[in-house]
Amino acid sequence: MQIFAILGLVGVTLGMVGAAAVPESKGAPKTCAELNVTLGGQCDPAVDCHQCGYCDKFIRCGNSTRTWDEVACDVKVEDDGSILVTGKLFWNQGSNEHGGICDLWDELPDDQQTQYRADPDCKPGCEFKSDAACLRRYTYKDPKFEAGLWDSAPKTLMCPAFTQWNNTELTCQFCHDGGDCNANC
Repeated sequence: MQIFAILGLVGVTLGMVGAAAVPESKGAPKTCAELNVTLGGQCDPAVDCHQCGYCDKFIRCGNSTRTWDEVACDVKVEDDGSILVTGKLFWNQGSNEHGGICDLWDELPDDQQTQYRADPDCKPGCEFKSDAACLRRYTYKDPKFEAGLWDSAPKTLMCPAFTQWNNTELTCQFCHDGGDCNANC
């Protein structure tokens, strides 16, 4: 049986999903693996009430589908396309007796915040993309967490004349193909 994996993470990550402790009266939170949860697998909403998740997604037993469904926590995208840390909800594992909730960043335990920020599959990093229509043009994203950004809007930038963006080196380089690499700009 295939065990559920959020964002392609398996094994070790799943073991961390239920690491937070809760009061004894509520019982220890369980991981997706411990619950034998398989994304898309059959479940009974009357019995399978426990949820499990990671980063900004969680799994729950769908009332109408009667299968284990992945659901994204809510996010507010700013007009410029950026996402503020305060405008995004994250899975807070073990925060209640049914496994967790989508919660504000400041409400997550410190160890969970550290784990999410360190995981490149959870926290977006810097990103460069070339523009096929104009080899000089590229976009750049720099989500500065310290400035309150979870993900930034892409900024369009240009290489100098007679140069083009190199996706491998992530910088501008001279045109070496003999043609006019700036023709469409």
